[in-house]
Amino acid sequence: MSIGWRWRYRMITVFVLMILLTVLVMIFCPRKYASEARFLIRLGRESVGMDPTATATGPIVGVNESRESEIRSALEILNSRDVIESTVESLTPDVVLNPFHANPSKESESSSFDLGSLIGGTLETIGVVDPIGPNEKAVKELRESLEASIPTRSNIIVLTCESKTAEHAQELAAEVTKQFLQTHLKAHRTSQAVEFFQDQSNVVYSKLNHKNAELRRLKTDYGITSIDGRKNSLEEQIQNSKLLEQQLSADLAATTAKAKLLSRELKTLPMQLETENVVTASYAQQAMRDRLYELQIRQRELSAKLTKSHPLMESINEQLQDSQRILDSTDATNTDKTVTINPNRMPLELELLMERTRQIGLESQLDAVMLQTKSSIQQLEDFHSQAIEIEDLQREADILANNYQEYAKKLEQARIDRMLEQERISNISVIQAPNLVFKPSSPKKLLLGVAGLFFGTLGALGIAFVSNALERRKEIDRYNLATSEDHLEES
Repeated sequence: MSIGWRWRYRMITVFVLMILLTVLVMIFCPRKYASEARFLIRLGRESVGMDPTATATGPIVGVNESRESEIRSALEILNSRDVIESTVESLTPDVVLNPFHANPSKESESSSFDLGSLIGGTLETIGVVDPIGPNEKAVKELRESLEASIPTRSNIIVLTCESKTAEHAQELAAEVTKQFLQTHLKAHRTSQAVEFFQDQSNVVYSKLNHKNAELRRLKTDYGITSIDGRKNSLEEQIQNSKLLEQQLSADLAATTAKAKLLSRELKTLPMQLETENVVTASYAQQAMRDRLYELQIRQRELSAKLTKSHPLMESINEQLQDSQRILDSTDATNTDKTVTINPNRMPLELELLMERTRQIGLESQLDAVMLQTKSSIQQLEDFHSQAIEIEDLQREADILANNYQEYAKKLEQARIDRMLEQERISNISVIQAPNLVFKPSSPKKLLLGVAGLFFGTLGALGIAFVSNALERRKEIDRYNLATSEDHLEES
């Protein structure tokens, strides 16, 4: 307390100077006005959707993006230089750098003193800082006037823009908001996606039509409407032919065996049977009698004219003797036998004929069925090669059809994305448009007042302790000097 009372004037002086400095800062410090906007990051296509071109080349592994990373990504877009440059380009650097462009009369009424601008201009004049153009200067000033933050455990982004006038702060915040929404839309959209998928759809559709035409022509040439149907038909035909072939082979074997049995039975039966015997006079004996009679008459005629030794008579006599001898050796009667066809052979021969006819028919049928089976097997072998060719074309056509459907889906997604971009629809909602607040956000007078009182009190106490310490130092120095002089005098 004694120290404070001893140095009270110095303490009061320092305290008053700090208070005056605080008042001067309050008076001459430039007034800043803040405009605040708030954005809500909702779940939308940007959160759960996927770029149509992302899966154009095949399936991808999905990566779950957290809400925090999504919100921070939006915050980075808001703080990006592209948004700031777009804002400067839209408003022009003069508007960004001149807070009073809308009302120049207020510039003369403003009593604020911009120390920063004065220092910056001075540094540029003396060459300490490199001069920059108005566009870069506007970008720099706008970046310094913006502040974007995310409240704790929130899906909201808060944008604050400060300027020397409330209207200018609102204007800058509104334009930054507009550019931020546009940039965010562009960042989640793929340019030229519609044209790309449209061109690819047309190319694939043309290839698909060509492949389908080639497939129809090939099926027409081969006479195939359905591969499975044709295959089943041929296999069923071959199976039926083989079954019929087995049946005909069995019937032919049975018929052949039966025909052989009938042939053996027929060999044991005689061809004819004797039914009766008829006894009649022998025609040969009667003829010999007539011949003998004629020879006797001739002999009588010649004997009347010729002698017995005449050659002619001798010849006639020899003929008579021979004829008599033959007549004596010939039977006086003939026995005629009556025969008929064996009746037991007729049904067997008829049955054998029928069996052989049936055998020939079965052999013809079996040859025809075997030929049909062989033809069906050959057709099946030809069909396999044809089916491979058709299936290859069908597989290519199916792949093209799937590709066309995929491109059509991607094209529709790209069109939806483009319409959303044109309509400015995204997952960011402006829940608070940039407001117009006429109460300055800085300087904060209460905070400056408290700071002035605190530093004034601290300075007053500091000057008292420093002054007291210096005074004691001087007293010690004077005491030491006096002591050293007394020692010199005594010596």
